[in-house]
Amino acid sequence: MSSLLSCSLVLFLLAPHAQASSFKPNCTIPPPDTSYVSGPNVRGTTSILWNCLSIIFLCTWNIQHLNVPAQRPKAKGVFQGIWWAILDSRKKIKWMIFTMLVPEYLVGKAFGEKLAAKSGVQVMEDNARKAGVGWDEIHAYMANMGYFVVNFSDVLEHNQADKSLRIAAFENIISQFEGKFVQSNSINITLQRFRHRCWALNSNQLRFASSEYLIDMPNISSQELQKLDRGDKLAKVLALIQITYLIVQLIARRVLGLPSTQLEIAALAFSASSLVTYVLYWSRPQGVDSVHVIKAKKLPDDSLLWHISDRGPAYLWTNPRTGSRLDEELDLVPLPNDGANFGRFISHGVAERLFKMLGRNLEIVPLAVGAVVGGTLFGGLHCLAWNFQFPTLDERLAWRVCSILTSSLPIVSLMLMVFWLRMNPRDALLRRNESPVSRFIVGSSLIILLLTYILARLFLMVEIFRSLFYLPPEAFIDTWSGNFPHFG
Repeated sequence: MSSLLSCSLVLFLLAPHAQASSFKPNCTIPPPDTSYVSGPNVRGTTSILWNCLSIIFLCTWNIQHLNVPAQRPKAKGVFQGIWWAILDSRKKIKWMIFTMLVPEYLVGKAFGEKLAAKSGVQVMEDNARKAGVGWDEIHAYMANMGYFVVNFSDVLEHNQADKSLRIAAFENIISQFEGKFVQSNSINITLQRFRHRCWALNSNQLRFASSEYLIDMPNISSQELQKLDRGDKLAKVLALIQITYLIVQLIARRVLGLPSTQLEIAALAFSASSLVTYVLYWSRPQGVDSVHVIKAKKLPDDSLLWHISDRGPAYLWTNPRTGSRLDEELDLVPLPNDGANFGRFISHGVAERLFKMLGRNLEIVPLAVGAVVGGTLFGGLHCLAWNFQFPTLDERLAWRVCSILTSSLPIVSLMLMVFWLRMNPRDALLRRNESPVSRFIVGSSLIILLLTYILARLFLMVEIFRSLFYLPPEAFIDTWSGNFPHFG
């Protein structure tokens, strides 16, 4: 958001140089006996800007459904608590900016988490029935968020009395395990989390942990979990009001034959992506910052450790990650927000064939669906400004080209991604001897398409602000929709 605001402020400072004249309305004061004064029939540049930016902000900030964060130590004062709260908000700001740049990724992420929650209910059905406890979709969501934590402190206490030795004992277990098997990058990230005394396990991992009597099934009702949902209902209502206002305004201007602005079309595209994401996230808790600790009954052997680590989240971004300052009493690394928990238990039939075709990288499917649906929707809505007025004819042509690219490149990239996944299966034993030339061609093509998409998105983002200073006079005529309740 800060990047958009800074960009808009710079453009406002350059506005006198970009356009020679400005206009300040001077309305007549009503007579003293007037009981009702209607709104002005014109709107200003700043009102257009802030109305649209408020919609984009609400659609990218409040839409975030992040995993349970790292449990911080107890603050040693008010200022330290405030400072830690500021530090914790950085993650949400980072994901908000990422959503502005790639909104279709969040659509795919929400779709994948929805499938993962439904899959989590199915795989835990037998375990929950045998234990006589409930396990609904909200349980699966909470598990995949890192809410259920297995604590090995009591098990390690029998062998090691010193805290540092207890931690070292687990590090030795993981180190010995890593030398026995070939792991993928995603499994390595999971094993790095397992070097600590407490493990946050998703639904698929909890299934094996409870089946092998590593833990008892957590007994917590759906009602108790729903109370932990800290989703800001007021912010959602405000976002819905703003989106409704924008749609009503665009329809009214279209009916009256008045031009809209490129910024309003961009805000509509963000709104459409956010509405799809809201629907997919409807049942997922938001803002959960506590954990439910389950005491481990024994140490895992190599077989159990392999099954649990193999069914951890899969990650697209596997570079080294920076660690957070952890609570010493609860030595826990939380589940990263970019992990995909879907695709670990595949039934026979079409899903199994798809699983093999994608080199056992089925977790890419939800993101691919999000790229196709969200990207096509987001880029396609920018085509509504096809015949709008632009500063130059070349910029209008560039807008048309970039709108087509942002709506079509996700589909083209999906086909290349299938070939890339077949060349790079998740299981090292399935790797084939593909020619280096084929790998280079497919990999280079994906990079070129990604760079092209990024450049197209950057142009659209810059153009929506630049075009504000070259609007036709009719764009400033307001309609009856200006009296619609909204916040600006």
